[in-house]
Parts: sequence; structure tokens; C-alpha cells
Amino acid sequence: ALELVSEAVSFYTGQAEQCLEQIRVTCVSDVDALRLRIAIREVEFDLAAQKQDASRLEELSSALIADLEVIVLHDSATAAEWRRLAELTVELSEGDALRLERAMIMADRAIALSHGKDPRDFAVLSRINELRRNDAAVVEAMSAAVDLQRRAAEENSQARRPARDYDEQMYTLLASMCNRAAHENDQVRFRTHIEEVVRFLEGCVEANDASPRTFYRLAFALSQREQAGDMQRAVELLKSAVEQSWIPEPRIVAYLGYLQAGTGDHGAAQESFRQAYTWLRLYAALGQEVDEGVVRRLDSARSRPALNLGP
Repeated sequence: ALELVSEAVSFYTGQAEQCLEQIRVTCVSDVDALRLRIAIREVEFDLAAQKQDASRLEELSSALIADLEVIVLHDSATAAEWRRLAELTVELSEGDALRLERAMIMADRAIALSHGKDPRDFAVLSRINELRRNDAAVVEAMSAAVDLQRRAAEENSQARRPARDYDEQMYTLLASMCNRAAHENDQVRFRTHIEEVVRFLEGCVEANDASPRTFYRLAFALSQREQAGDMQRAVELLKSAVEQSWIPEPRIVAYLGYLQAGTGDHGAAQESFRQAYTWLRLYAALGQEVDEGVVRRLDSARSRPALNLGP
């Protein structure tokens, strides 16, 4: 029966659903049979997700929670089962504080059983804390996840791609907290979070992630932090990003000009703005999407008497 489940997972077709129907009868009341039923429902869950069937997904989530809770009552749940129970509880929580508290306990149990070595446990914990609006705990959990994934990357070169994926998740999370603090005009929280963004991106650079995008993000964060030397370092980072790119992103070149103007280097800013216009035209000629925000910023720069960009 488990081989049939595996086969069903592999191709997601109507035949898979028939396959599931054939093995339903093997499910009885003991823990092993419960696990088989959970495996079947997980396949059905994936099928419903593919079909974007929201009502079926909710129904299956509730059924999976019920089965997993029975395994928990038998004191037989693995770390993966505790984690899945936490994930499903969060999905159905709708922000309810009591459900989120339960999910937190489940995630903590998963971490204990995995001895804190599975980054997926910390990713779930981070999501729970995000819904609870506990920013410090979110950062702590995601930092743990990223650190574990980086260690895996050091042990296995094939794991480098997932490590970058975790870096992207971490940056998105930190940036969203910065944006929220700025939107709420909370300068204390904004300063705290922008410092965390700078520290995280500097860690990425030290880990040999010297991509133009990382340089751009770090330069932007430094320009927002505004400590002594930050603007000059941001300019140097953007220059490196432009030099590394065969076809630089217009927004990177435009932001370089903006920072150069801010440091009083109007001649260099003028040249950067001209280059940004050149790359914008090339992007448009190649049928690439043009960032309208970059166009507006360049138009604004052209209107300054000190930055006569010409036609």
C-alpha cells in the first residue's frame, strides 16, 4: 500500500486518485495504519492544492490534524509529525491566540525531538511568531534556520541552493518588518530592524554571496541606516554591482547616481543617470519589463539644475 502511495505521489493524475481509493480499505485503528492514512491524505492534500480547491484543503487539514493528534495521544509522534501538526494548526488558526499558542508548543516539541538540527522546525516557529507579531522571536528563529542550512551547505556542496533559498526568506522577512515599522512611523523599531538587515546582508557577503542583488540590497540598507561612512560604502558596493554585471539593472545604476548626488559627487551622478537611461532603453528594446519607479526617479533627477542630463 505504501508503494502505491509513493507511485501516486509521483504523477498526480486521476489514476493516482483511483490508486488511493484501492488502498483506503487497508486503514484500521493502530498507529501504523494511521500513518498510512495520513500518507494518503497528504497525497490528496497535494492534489487539492494543485486544483486550488480551498474547501477540500480545509477539510483535509482538519482530518490530518485529527489523525496526527491521535498519534500524539499514543505518545508515538516523530519530530516531522509534530512539525506538520504545528503547520496545519497555524494554517487554520486565523490569528487566534490560543491556537497559535498550541502551535508554538508543537513546534517546540518538534525542535526537541530533532535536537534542534532541522531548519524546517525553526521556519515553522518563525511563522508562528510572525503571526503573534513577536519580531525578536521571528528573527531568532529564522537566524537559527539559516545557520543550520549554511552548515548543511558546508557539509554538502549540493545543498548550496537551499541555503540561498533560506537567505532569500530571511531577507524578505527582515525587510517586511522594516517596512511595517516605517509604515507605522515607529523609528525605534525601524532602526533596530534596519541594523538587523545590514548585519544579515554583511553575513551573506562574507559567506561569498557577492551577487549584484545582494550588493544592491546592502547598499540600500546602509543608506537607510545613515551611520558615519555608510553612504560612501553604499556607493562602493553599487559600483561593484554595476562592474560585475554584463547588463546592469537600471535601478542599480540609477540608485548609484542618487547616492553619488547625495554625497556631492554630481559629475559621477550625472554619468550614472545617463548610463541608467541607456540601460532602460536597452531593456525596453529587448522587451524586458521596465521599472516605472526608476523612470520617475530619473525624470526627477533630470529636473535638477545641478544634474543636466541632456536629451
